[in-house]
Amino acid sequence: MPKDYIAGANNLGVTQNNDGMIFVANLNGVLIFDGVNWQHCKRKDEISIQCIAKTNSGKIVVGTEDGDIALIERDKSGKFYYASLIDNLPAKSRPQQIIRQIVVLGE
Repeated sequence: MPKDYIAGANNLGVTQNNDGMIFVANLNGVLIFDGVNWQHCKRKDEISIQCIAKTNSGKIVVGTEDGDIALIERDKSGKFYYASLIDNLPAKSRPQQIIRQIVVLGE
């Protein structure tokens, strides 16, 4: 329920990491559930997350409405943060549209 995780009602994808945590692509960011508590991870400009996937090693990858691709990573204190990967692509190879699906091919 949106009142439980304090974000919008539109969820566009879900996956689980290797630790059993649930990650949800939401129009207000990524929602993370550890079995007891919800956390909210978002980009600074609060762009919507359109899709989500997990790599074989358990990394969480997301795609956004403005064509960004990112990892949801954890800092030393355990807090999740959005780490864009778009700068790793040459400018002419960067997506210019909504990322609606991520297909994981290994790592």
